[in-house]
This record gives sequence, C-alpha cells and structure tokens, in this order.
Amino acid sequence: MRRQSVTMNRIETHAHLMEALDALVRLDGRLKPVRERAGQIPLRRAEPGFASLVSIIISQQVSRASAEAIERRLVQAIRPLTPRALLAGGETALIAAGPVPRQAAHGSRTLPSD
Repeated sequence: MRRQSVTMNRIETHAHLMEALDALVRLDGRLKPVRERAGQIPLRRAEPGFASLVSIIISQQVSRASAEAIERRLVQAIRPLTPRALLAGGETALIAAGPVPRQAAHGSRTLPSD
C-alpha cells in the first residue's frame, strides 16, 4: 500500500469527525464496511487535563458504561483528580474507586507527575 501524507486536525465538531472518517476510508478502503456497520458515531469531547487522560485510559480497558461508573467513583475518591493527588492516594484510593482494571491503574500511576 502506498503511503499518503496526512494532515492532522483537531476534531471539534461532528462535521470534523465525519471528515476524518471519510479521510480514513480514502486511505484504506477496507474500512468502508466497518464505517457503514458502525453507523452514527458520537462526538465525545472532554475538558483537557489529567482527569480526562485518566478517563481515556480507563475507557480503553473496559466498556464505556463501566468506564463512566469507575470514573465517577475515582473523581469522588480523589479530589481534585491530579497526578499528585492520585500518587498520594496510592492503591488505596484506586481500590476505593471500585474495579479499576489493573492495566488502567498501572497506566495512571506511571504518568508524569507534573
């Protein structure tokens, strides 16, 4: 497959998301049936920052619904949810948040503290 140059743009709107998906399908036609089967894709936006990064890590390990529940408990257990507060709370705080997947807990503890 021939490599093509790709320009990265921030996805701010649903139209941007659709444009990005169209670009992916143009780059690799095998994605067309995947896109068609997936249907409407929600635009999930979050405030920039550490709490959003932790949310992304958790979401990659479990279903979105489970990730949202874990994230709610984590935000309640560690206030504010910052790198320092997470490190200070240690595993006790993560356990209090509920079933945080081992990979997500390890990933969030190994992030830079600043």
